[in-house]
Amino acid sequence: KPGNDAVRIYRDGRGTFDDILKGWKMLKKIGILPDGFMVTVNQANFHLIDERLIDFVSANQMRDVRIDIDVIHQINISIEDVACKLLALRRYAAKLGITVNGFWDRPLENIFNPSSKEFTAFCGGIRGNSLIVNPRGKVYLCGYSSEVLGDIFINSPEEIFGPESKYYQIVCSKMPGEILACRGCAIEGQCVGGCYVAFETERRKKNNVVARNCELYRIMTEELLKDITFSQ
Repeated sequence: KPGNDAVRIYRDGRGTFDDILKGWKMLKKIGILPDGFMVTVNQANFHLIDERLIDFVSANQMRDVRIDIDVIHQINISIEDVACKLLALRRYAAKLGITVNGFWDRPLENIFNPSSKEFTAFCGGIRGNSLIVNPRGKVYLCGYSSEVLGDIFINSPEEIFGPESKYYQIVCSKMPGEILACRGCAIEGQCVGGCYVAFETERRKKNNVVARNCELYRIMTEELLKDITFSQ
C-alpha cells in the first residue's frame, strides 16, 4: 500500500490502493480473476518496493507483475542500486512461480522472440502493434507521447503513415544502425534505442534520462543472460 500510494494518487492527494482492491473484488464477484498488475517505480517509492510486493502478488494468487522504472523522469538513484533491486525481486518471485518483467527485460525478450527476426523494436508503437487516437482525432505513437502524428478527421491514412509522414520517419529513425549514440553498444540490435518517448522528454527537458535507461538495459540484459545460463 505505501508503495502504491506514494505515486498513484487522486488530485486531492489521497492514495488509490484501497479503491484498486475494491475494483479487484468487484471483478472477482463477476468471475473475472486478475492475474497480475503493473508497478511504476520512481524517486518517491523506490525505497518502499521490496519482497513484500511479491508476497502480495502471491497472496492474491496472481502470477505476473510488471515493475517499470520511470523511463521518462530521471531519478536520483544509482543504476547499480536499481538493477540490484530488480534482479533480487525477479529471482525471489521466480521461486514462488511468479513472473516479473518490465521494459528492462525487453532486449532479452527480443533476443529470444522469433518475431524479432522480422522487425525488432523496443515497443509496440515503433513495431506497429499499437497507436493512440484521442477523442479529438489526434494520432500519437503511444499514450505518453506529446508528438502529434496526424489527425484522422483531417489527414488521410497515406498522410499519417506514408513514406513522407512523421510516423514513417520516426520508425525509420529507430532501426538498428540509425541511432549514432547506439552504435557499438552490445545490445543495439535488441534494444534499438529504447523508449522513444524518453528521447522526446530528453529533448524537451534537457536531462540525461536516455543514457541512464541505456545503462540499466545493458546491465540487466547481461545479468539476465547469466541467470539463464546458470539455470541450465
